[in-house]
Amino acid sequence: MVDRRRTNSEIIYDFLNCLIEKKGTVKLTRVMYKVNLSHMLLKKYLNLLSENGFIKVNTTATKSGKRQTHQITLTEQGMDFYNKIRNHVNQQEKLMEVLYGKKSIM
Repeated sequence: MVDRRRTNSEIIYDFLNCLIEKKGTVKLTRVMYKVNLSHMLLKKYLNLLSENGFIKVNTTATKSGKRQTHQITLTEQGMDFYNKIRNHVNQQEKLMEVLYGKKSIM
């Protein structure tokens, strides 16, 4: 079996799906591990999704004031976008079943 890289849309789907599974608000590290992203890629997708209004990043200082915590919240616009991507993925899986007799890896 040949390994393949995920497309941008697959990564965005996984990212938003992580927020859905965790009821909308998640710490930054949780997303990084759940979606299997490097820190560099996490920052790239954070910027992309927040610039387009799909997520909101909240930064707060810890009690000691030495560190900051970041929480990501899914916006209503992000939820609409997630639903569109999910419909696209479902259509893609149906097409894969028709063409190859199997589902895609998503």
